Amino acid sequence: MREIRLCGLANLDVLLSWTGRTSSPQLGAMAKSAIDGDISSSSFNETTPLSLRNTPRCQTSPGLVLQTRILYLVLFCEAISAMIIYPFVNQLLISKGIEEKKVGYFSGVINGVFFLTQGATVVIWQLASEVFGRRRVLLIAPFGLGVTMLGFGFANTLWGLLVARAFQGVFDGGVSVAKTMLIELTDSSNRADVMAMVTVTTLFGVSISPFIGGAFSEPVHNWPNTFGKIQLLQEKPYLLPCILCAVLCFVSFELAVAGLRETHPSLKNRASIEAPRPGHVLRRPPLPRISTVLTGNVFILLLLGGIYTLAVGSSRTLQALIWSTSIENGGLDLSAYKIGFLSTLFRFPGAIFQFFFLGKLTRYFGSRNGILFSFFVSLLALFSFPFQTYFARINGAVDWKVYGWIVWQQFVCLNLVSVGNAALMIHAAAVSTPSSMASIEGLLQLVQAVTRGLAPTVSSSLFAYGNMSGAGSGYGGGYLVYLVLGVMYVGAGGLALVLPKA
Repeated sequence: MREIRLCGLANLDVLLSWTGRTSSPQLGAMAKSAIDGDISSSSFNETTPLSLRNTPRCQTSPGLVLQTRILYLVLFCEAISAMIIYPFVNQLLISKGIEEKKVGYFSGVINGVFFLTQGATVVIWQLASEVFGRRRVLLIAPFGLGVTMLGFGFANTLWGLLVARAFQGVFDGGVSVAKTMLIELTDSSNRADVMAMVTVTTLFGVSISPFIGGAFSEPVHNWPNTFGKIQLLQEKPYLLPCILCAVLCFVSFELAVAGLRETHPSLKNRASIEAPRPGHVLRRPPLPRISTVLTGNVFILLLLGGIYTLAVGSSRTLQALIWSTSIENGGLDLSAYKIGFLSTLFRFPGAIFQFFFLGKLTRYFGSRNGILFSFFVSLLALFSFPFQTYFARINGAVDWKVYGWIVWQQFVCLNLVSVGNAALMIHAAAVSTPSSMASIEGLLQLVQAVTRGLAPTVSSSLFAYGNMSGAGSGYGGGYLVYLVLGVMYVGAGGLALVLPKA
């Protein structure tokens, strides 16, 4: 019986309340004592890092599986809404009257404002979930994302696009509560697998969203016999992918309303364990001090999380920008349909691979090596771009050499970069204590949201400055963006060596 408490009170509540089982008197007494804070253990305490614990694996209940699947769907919708505009945003801006040479600036602003507003509100959403509960706050997010996606599709001006994209970021910040709920639903025995699935879910969304955005844009050309006959879609050629994303968000909202339960330790139902004594108030552990949370290792981890997110965001922005820009201006001159098709074709197999092996590989090699590996692969993916543009420029068209570099970049490099995201979350849990885990995960999400908002602006601006006078004629000979980001990735890899193995 003494080992049962190692499974975590959150899972104990879930297992008893969601499966309808009746606890034994000894188990009920143990749960009651744990709630009152009377259990002491010589093996560990609240200040013991989770990586030093030898926690037995808890059994997974059907209720727990249902909760995690609903949360994965919400996170999937977040990934779709964030990335679906990338294949067509540049063409959309041109249709609004923006010159091609200035598209890089405005596309960076539109993509960046999403993540900047997300970063500005992620802490507010977390604080609101502390007061009103995780479930209530999270329900707002997918519904708001659906409404704002429709607003983006119906926008007629540049300012309309910016406002809609900004509010998408606001509601996207609420989705961060889903990760907190997953932490509260798990313990150290199954958290690695669950958080690895967060990365896989996001990767699936990121992989399929370019296909949706590219394949369903311009339906007059891509779907002439079906959607292309609708007058509204003829007038707004980029509305259809926004509608599809909105429908998915509304479906996740309905499922969350029907099946999602509260996970906040002080608000969820404890009646199945034992009814509280008259006048008894369940004690809640105090919030950790900032000085105990921001240790040296945590600070380095937050810095690496920001650089990693900058690397991933820059690669995605440069991909959409370079592939859609004309060859004479340093791009490949691909259509929105080809951009979406290529992005999905080469990345989807990587999502399947990570679905089966990501958790196992992270546990086998350790989270620190996973972070190091992700920066190395980011460097390889970054320097694939100049080879693509070089061969396209000397041949005047996209030939087999260019497609060879695209295959290398998309199928090998960018699929493996996602290992770093799972490694960061798992390492954050490993260096944290039970009382500081949610705070560290929240800070990591905040840093990543801010740098995710800066990534499109930084990378697109550096690319534009490097090609102001034509391909290869700007600052840094057209390679300014690769030099700046490359130095940053190498520095981050060296900094990761300071982290302890976990």
